[in-house]
Amino acid sequence: VVGGGAMAGGGAMAGGGAMAGAGGGAAACGGAACGGCETAAGPAVMSYVGSGCGDYIQETSYRYIGCGAGEFEVVATRKPTNISCLVVGGGVGLVALVLVVVVLLISSPTTTTTPLTTALPYDCNTRETWSIAKKDWCCANTQQPPGTCGGTPPTTTTPKYNCNTYEVWSPVKKAWCCANTQQAPGKCGGTPPTTPAQYNCNTREVWTAAKKSWCCANTQQPPGTCGGLPPMPQPPRLPNECLIWGDPHISTFDKSHADFYGEGIKWVVKSSEISIQGKYQATPFTNGLAATHSIAIGGSFLQGHVLKVGPIENGQITWDNAPILGTFGTFNAA
Repeated sequence: VVGGGAMAGGGAMAGGGAMAGAGGGAAACGGAACGGCETAAGPAVMSYVGSGCGDYIQETSYRYIGCGAGEFEVVATRKPTNISCLVVGGGVGLVALVLVVVVLLISSPTTTTTPLTTALPYDCNTRETWSIAKKDWCCANTQQPPGTCGGTPPTTTTPKYNCNTYEVWSPVKKAWCCANTQQAPGKCGGTPPTTPAQYNCNTREVWTAAKKSWCCANTQQPPGTCGGLPPMPQPPRLPNECLIWGDPHISTFDKSHADFYGEGIKWVVKSSEISIQGKYQATPFTNGLAATHSIAIGGSFLQGHVLKVGPIENGQITWDNAPILGTFGTFNAA
């Protein structure tokens, strides 16, 4: 305490008594306000302990200014708390707990007893001819199917004939197969091979006399059809149409389509009954491309006359080159 008073009065840091007094004051002041959980280990040295937690401030030399008023304090060197004992102790306890749980969960081993089996003196599942001793033992000690106790000799006989074929059998094969196999009723003796039919009786053309005679005698023909039927007549062809319009655009009788832009006279329809020709030439309205200019119609259906139809603007309608129908109306050629 006296040393502390000397430090407050401006005593030098070198004064041992003052330093000891200061150290004691610092321990009493700083330890209570800013102390930690660490313990002193070694001699005390001047160290930074934080603002407001020490008794000294740093100048050219340290000067005591009062408990808790400075930034530095004389403290002993501290070392971290040793927690190795806690870690080791906790680990040992955890391992011990795991071992106890494992011991409790492991059940006692289950033991099984395998009964001893005695080899049978005979194999009663075979079907060779059994000896007397095997027959007596198997019939007494096993459940054999009715009528089979005693074994069955293996079959060694190969059928003398193959009775599954249907060629014409010889008398010897027929007798053996009919006596030793189950043949379908009425089939014992085989079936002769099928010969190709002489005529195809499924056609319906007009049959020849020989085909009609053979088919009617050897096949089941539908009632009233034996002898074939004449071919069905073809239906008459329906009339069709041809359409011409514009430059021209043409839809033909056979459903084709064509466009013509060149000048000239072209056949539109040419047949024994009707003839139609078209005259095509360029106009001021088609930019040099040809358009329909006039149509000429003739043929036997007009009795040799010719009808021409020209454009409305500057053309004419003529009958045998004579103008007709100068205005809208009708014309009678009679």
